[in-house]
Amino acid sequence: GVHARGQVVAFRGRKDTDVKAFIVRLNEYLPKDIVIVDGRLAPLSFHPRHSSREKHYRYTIHNHPTRTVLGRKLVWHVKEALDIQAMQRAASLLEGTHDFTSFCAPDKSPASRRERAAEKKN
Repeated sequence: GVHARGQVVAFRGRKDTDVKAFIVRLNEYLPKDIVIVDGRLAPLSFHPRHSSREKHYRYTIHNHPTRTVLGRKLVWHVKEALDIQAMQRAASLLEGTHDFTSFCAPDKSPASRRERAAEKKN
């Protein structure tokens, strides 16, 4: 499974907003599985998606005959045995920097956002 962490949101408010107090109050209204951990003032030109410099994705497989209770919403449960060597060979093809221009909307993404780099993590 893949799960979002470190998501960034933006809203327009007054310059004199007490950011820390705002976070405390906002967390009182959010569902228990969503929490605001930090906040800061940003220029009006800031956009959470377009201003990001990088994104990280982590995919987790729980490979076991029985499902897991802890973290069950954060993993993909696969009961059957996995061919780890085949998976590693396939994953090695993703390592490096690749051009994903064909996946971008026409004229919507600057060239710098069309490249993606994948690196091996243990």
